[in-house]
Amino acid sequence: GAWAQPWRPQDRRHEPEPKPKPTPATPPQVLLVEQFNGPAHRQGSSHGDGRIFRLAYSEENYARLALVAWRGWRELESRSAEELMLGAAAGGLDIGVDEAPQLKGVAEVLQNLKRKVKLFRGAELEKRFPQLRLASFEAAVYSSDSRVLHADRCVRVLWQEAVKEGLVVCTGVRAESITSLCEGDNGPDHGVGVAGGAGFRVRLREAPGSESAFAVYVGKQRVKEVTVDAVVMCCGAWAPKLLAASPSVRRARPYLPLPELRVSAETVVYYGVRKELQAANDGDKTPEFDSTTADWNGKKISHRVGDMPHFIVHMDNGLGAHGYYGLPAVDVPGLKLSAHYCGPHIDPDTAVRIDDDGGERVKDVLRSCDRLVNRLFPWLDSENKLKTQHCLYTVTPDHDFVMGPVKFGVAGNAKAGEPKLVPGHAAPGLYVAAGFSGHGFKFGPALGEIMAAFVRNYLQIDAEGDARALGHLGVGGEFRGFVHQTEGNKKDKEKEADLSNPKNWIDVSLEPFAPDRFHSKAKPPVAGTK
Repeated sequence: GAWAQPWRPQDRRHEPEPKPKPTPATPPQVLLVEQFNGPAHRQGSSHGDGRIFRLAYSEENYARLALVAWRGWRELESRSAEELMLGAAAGGLDIGVDEAPQLKGVAEVLQNLKRKVKLFRGAELEKRFPQLRLASFEAAVYSSDSRVLHADRCVRVLWQEAVKEGLVVCTGVRAESITSLCEGDNGPDHGVGVAGGAGFRVRLREAPGSESAFAVYVGKQRVKEVTVDAVVMCCGAWAPKLLAASPSVRRARPYLPLPELRVSAETVVYYGVRKELQAANDGDKTPEFDSTTADWNGKKISHRVGDMPHFIVHMDNGLGAHGYYGLPAVDVPGLKLSAHYCGPHIDPDTAVRIDDDGGERVKDVLRSCDRLVNRLFPWLDSENKLKTQHCLYTVTPDHDFVMGPVKFGVAGNAKAGEPKLVPGHAAPGLYVAAGFSGHGFKFGPALGEIMAAFVRNYLQIDAEGDARALGHLGVGGEFRGFVHQTEGNKKDKEKEADLSNPKNWIDVSLEPFAPDRFHSKAKPPVAGTK
C-alpha cells in the first residue's frame, strides 16, 4: 500500500505537474498494488473457505490483538450485511497431553481476560463433541469465543469496503523497487513531501496483458511509476526481494535486512466420513450421501461448521513440534486438516520445492495427517481424501509477525562481536508488514489499523480528530485498540460503543513484532507454537 496527498502517476515523457498543496482536511489517498488479479487469486495465503479465529493463545499479547480484530470483523459484517464469522455454537479446542504447559497457558490467558473456558479430560470430550475421541492421558481446553472465518468472503468484503472508502486498486502489477527521494536518485523530486520526508518513487512492472493509461516504457519493458509520501510493504514472501531491490544504498546507507522469512508450501487435506457410515439425505428417491455426517444407529454426527469445533493439537506431528490444526467442513464437504509448519521450502516466484526430494516431504505430511485422523476422529476415513491442496506460508524464525518501520543499517563494532550491520534510525515513511502465515489471518482488521496508525503518525494526521481511527500508537511501542463488541441489547451496544470509556480500549505491545528485533538479540530466537 502507498499513501500520498494525493498520489499520481508519473510519466517521464512530460514535465511534472506542480505539487498540489496538501490540506489538513483532505484525507490521504491510498493506492493498493496487487501483483495478482484481484482478491480471488490462489497464489498467496488467504484463499479458501475456513480460517481459525480464536482468543485462545498462551501469550496474552496475541489474545489482546485478537480482541481488537474481533471488533473489526463484526463491524465489517454490519457494514457489508454478510456473515464472515461462522460456528458460534461450536467454539474451538486446544488439545494436548493433560497438564501440558500449552494447555495451561491458554486457560490462564482466557481466564485473565475474563473469557469462558472449560477443560475436558479423556472421554469427557466425546460426550460433548462426539466427533472427537481423546485418549485417557489427553485433555482439551474449550473456548466458546472461537469462530471460523470464511476466508474468501472476508477478503472480498475487505476489498469492497476499502474501495467504497476511496481505495485505488492496481492489479496485475508488481512493485519492482522503492526509491527514497530524500536519499536522492539523480532525478527530479516529484514527491509531495510531508512530515519531513521527500516521499518515494515506486516502480511497478506490469503483468502480461495488463493495460494502463499511464504506462511508460523503459527499454523494451513496460513499467509504471508513482510518487507517494509513505509506503507499506505487505507483500509477504516477496518483501525481502523488494527491499533488496530498493536503491537506498546510493549514499552508502543500506536498509537493515528484514528477518529471515521462510516460504513453504503447506499441504491441507479434506477428509470425509467413512463411506459405510455416511448419512443419506432424507426424502430423496435416489439418496445422496453426506461425506460430512455419520449415521450411527440413527444418531447423526455432523462434522460441519457450527456442529463441531475447530481444533489445534499441541503434539509433535512426526515432522516437527508444531502439531496440527483443523476446521469443520465449510464449503468443501470434509474436515480440513494440516500438519503445521512442516511443508517443503520453496521459492515464491518459481514454486520450486527446494528441500523436497521428489515430493517425499509432501507424502510425509499426508501420512502424518492420516495418523491423526485414525487416532482422533472415529467417524472419518483416512483413505477418503476429498481434496488436497497447497497453501503458501511465510514465517519468521520465532513465528512472530514483522510490523513497523524499516530501519537503516549502520556498521557494527566487530571488536565487540556485533554483526556487520546493526539498527540505525528509521527510514522516514517506509514500513513493512509480513510473516503472518499460520496464525495471522484472524488479526486482519487489527493489523490494518496498526499499520495505518504508523502512517498517520508519519503524515502528521491527528488520529484523535479522525472519527474512524479506532487505534492509536502509544508510548513505549504499544498500540491502543478499540475492542467493543456490538452484541446484546440496545443499551449495552451504546455503552460498549462509547469511545470515551477506557474499558473499551486495550493495549497491545508491538515490541515482539519489531522488524529489527533479531539484530538486537545475542542469540537467535527459538520458535514456539503460536
